Amino acid sequence: MDRLCQEHIAYLWILGGVTVNYHTLADFRVSQGEFLDQLLSQSVASWMAEGLVRLERTAPWPAAWAGRTAFGCGPVPARSRSVAE
Repeated sequence: MDRLCQEHIAYLWILGGVTVNYHTLADFRVSQGEFLDQLLSQSVASWMAEGLVRLERTAPWPAAWAGRTAFGCGPVPARSRSVAE
């Protein structure tokens, strides 16, 4: 994403001349981690409802990530929840 924000004309246009680097992206992921996790869960649930994806198998949550969300902040969501919740 950092590279695209520096090189790709569409990303440069969207940014409107604002500089974005990996620190900016990391800060955004940390500050918006819960929202991004919810957005991803909702997106996957809607794709499943439309039959676009199937989740027959999921990867285990690595012990090294204990205490983090998929975006690196906050507590790990309960794994007993279904994706559709």
